Amino acid sequence: EARIKDMHTRLMITQAQEDQWSKVAQVMRDNAKQMDALAKTRAERAAMSAVQDLKSYGEISEAHADGIKKVTPVFSTLYDSMSAKQKKAADGVFRNGSRKMT
Repeated sequence: EARIKDMHTRLMITQAQEDQWSKVAQVMRDNAKQMDALAKTRAERAAMSAVQDLKSYGEISEAHADGIKKVTPVFSTLYDSMSAKQKKAADGVFRNGSRKMT
C-alpha cells in the first residue's frame, strides 16, 4: 500500500485519472498477494533440495513475469492519459528502479 500511495503521488494522478489508477493499483495488490504467498511457501520450505529450490525460484520468477504482463496494459491506458509532465515523471520512476508494480 505504501508503494501504491508513493507512486500515486510521484505520478501526480489527477481526479480524472483515478478510475484508471484504481485499476493499476488493484493489479499491483493482486500481484503482491501472489508474490507474498509464493515467498511464504518458499520460506516455509527451509530444507529444500537444490532442485526444489530452483523450482521454487522459477515459480516466483514466472509469477513476477506474469504480474508484469497483467499490469502493463492497465498502466499503458493510464500512461496514455497522462500529461507530458506526468509521463516524464513515470519514465523517471521506472528508469530509476522503482518498477515494483508486481
